[in-house]
Amino acid sequence: MGGDIVPIFYLQAETAEASGIPCGETRKQFRVFMGSTAMKSGSPRVKREQALTNKLIAEGVLVDDVRPDLYRFAQDYEFTSASAAGGVIKDGNCSGREAWKSEQGETLKTFLAAYSGENVDIEALETAQTETKSSVSVHGNMTTNLILYGPPGTGKTYQTALEAVSLCIGEAQARELASQGRAELMNEYKQLVAAGQIEFVTFHQSFSYEEFVEGLRPSTESNQIGEDTASAGFSLEPHDGAFKRISERARLDKGDENGDGRLSRRSRIYKIHLPTGAEGQKRLQFMLDDNVIFTDVGGDIDWSDDAYDMDRDTPFNG
Repeated sequence: MGGDIVPIFYLQAETAEASGIPCGETRKQFRVFMGSTAMKSGSPRVKREQALTNKLIAEGVLVDDVRPDLYRFAQDYEFTSASAAGGVIKDGNCSGREAWKSEQGETLKTFLAAYSGENVDIEALETAQTETKSSVSVHGNMTTNLILYGPPGTGKTYQTALEAVSLCIGEAQARELASQGRAELMNEYKQLVAAGQIEFVTFHQSFSYEEFVEGLRPSTESNQIGEDTASAGFSLEPHDGAFKRISERARLDKGDENGDGRLSRRSRIYKIHLPTGAEGQKRLQFMLDDNVIFTDVGGDIDWSDDAYDMDRDTPFNG
């Protein structure tokens, strides 16, 4: 099995997340990728790898992460064993062959048993490393937060588009588009933006919570009781930020699998009138709470037109 690609293995310990691969001729060594994080304060017990942790800090392999409770690997580092790597990452003792798991949930111990006696494909290992080392992988149980950093002109914007498209249509399909050229990928990216599946936000010093989640904005439109704007001044109206907008779309859109009998934003829209009476209000509340219907003002449509009588008068028979 010399040509088989060795999978990437992952380890989570509280807020620390790391990825790496078994390496060396005997596969007993373990290489942790740059960008992985390690706990500063883990188990209170005596730790076998404390001296090694101190050595890595002194050598600049482990540096302070932006999160105060973590170290970050500033470069790849090859440990003598997976247990030693896990001990540093957890800041405690670790059974590495059980703790490190592949994206499919296979333990390192199971993988090594299956490949016992085989030579590791070093070229495949390097390929896997190159594809992953720029950041901790977002697959499996790893966080989907991803930070791309570098000087201007190094491809951060393009990589951001690739990651966003991958989350929407799947990594394999996104990589296939990218292999066809930048134009193909960016065209898909623009279509997803137009469909409301991707929001691109530029954070800057004045960017606020209100712009990202929800806030109040001044409005000079006439209020409901007809006060003149000149005398009434302005009012504050709630305004959805980018994060809330896309979250609301995701909540309302159940995707292509609509087997639970509920309405989908992709399906034909059926209009119902608002019921009256105690029983009608009870049914309306049930439908709203259970996401069977959603409300819409209808834009500038004149619902008094006779053409809409059938829609308005068709009873709900759920």
